[in-house]
Amino acid sequence: MLTIAIANQKGGVGKTTTAVNLAYAFYQLGQRTLICDMDPQGSATLHCGFDHRGLTRDGLTLGPVLTGSPIRNVLLDMEKDGWLSLAAGGAGLGDAELYLSRQNKGSAALTKALQSVADGYDLAVIDCPPNFSLLTLNGLAAADWLLIPVQTEALAFDGLSTMLSHLQAFRETTEGSQIRLLGILPTLYDRKRALHRELFLQMSESFSDQCTVFPPISMSAVYPNSAAEGCITGKWRPNTPGLDVFQHIARDVLRRQKGAHHG
Repeated sequence: MLTIAIANQKGGVGKTTTAVNLAYAFYQLGQRTLICDMDPQGSATLHCGFDHRGLTRDGLTLGPVLTGSPIRNVLLDMEKDGWLSLAAGGAGLGDAELYLSRQNKGSAALTKALQSVADGYDLAVIDCPPNFSLLTLNGLAAADWLLIPVQTEALAFDGLSTMLSHLQAFRETTEGSQIRLLGILPTLYDRKRALHRELFLQMSESFSDQCTVFPPISMSAVYPNSAAEGCITGKWRPNTPGLDVFQHIARDVLRRQKGAHHG
């Protein structure tokens, strides 16, 4: 099972939107896909149409999983064919993080859980919380690839270097980490704004030697509206601008994976 973490220590950059729509793009390409919501706010869970409060109350989130419960017990099917599933987030993840902070190798809990269902999925997409907490470290430890969504605003652009420094430190200090940088995804982009065009150009020039800088996701009210409706945009409004970029990223990942197998 290939695993992709979606992470940025800054909130409000379109991280959850990226996670759920990229996961849906993989599903559309015939991949058995699992969405893992590692955020105590349960944003991806709400986006997928589930009540994280009720799931937390019933012990059906990743919180108990990180402390030893089988992940199979909490998987929620999102499509009738069973090829798109959710492991929900919620407030219980905060309790799990406190528990893990007292354990040796506390960043390996998600890796262990995903290994137990690896035969049932082709791919997992992990929505990490907007910080560099132990929950995010669990996501990075479990991941083969990291995708960083970055809002096309000056402060978000400045924070990108910090995120890349964190990634380098994580690689150097985490035994067995295989994570590679998939790329940077500019988000909330308005091509009519000169600042956005300039920042996108700066991202491309500054980081294209380190990783792929993907085409930007245009700003659209459809994304927050679909989240409010509890629907994945790619399914609810399939003609929304920017969804083609998620398809492009998904195909790029599968192409890289195929090349690695033949290399």
